[in-house]
Amino acid sequence: MVMKQRWIIASATLVALTVAVTMSWAQQPSQQQMQAQQQKMQMQQMKAMQLQHQKMQAQQDQRLTKAGVTPAQKAKMAAINRKYAPRMQKLQRQMQTLMMQAQKETVAILTPAQRQNLQKMSAQQMQR
Repeated sequence: MVMKQRWIIASATLVALTVAVTMSWAQQPSQQQMQAQQQKMQMQQMKAMQLQHQKMQAQQDQRLTKAGVTPAQKAKMAAINRKYAPRMQKLQRQMQTLMMQAQKETVAILTPAQRQNLQKMSAQQMQR
């Protein structure tokens, strides 16, 4: 009789632990969800960078005009920028790849709870 009670208690404990672990896993974001969130954040960052770039170009044009730079000089400056643009874009892509690799390695050392906390904070920051 005692053996049967112990077996029932052990079985109930095992079931309870299984349920707790399963619920814990269900609450944790999957790798795909984390990657989707990261991609969404990167797209938003890229859009913000593009807007910032456009704003900076407009400000640069105003400064050049104020400084008395002629349209011919501005055209030469634009040609120089076009000349170096492919190399700079390549470097930007390399930088982005390195940043993504560093982010993956950083996320890998976090506990699931830490990852979840950071995701919540990132989502809150995006809403601002």
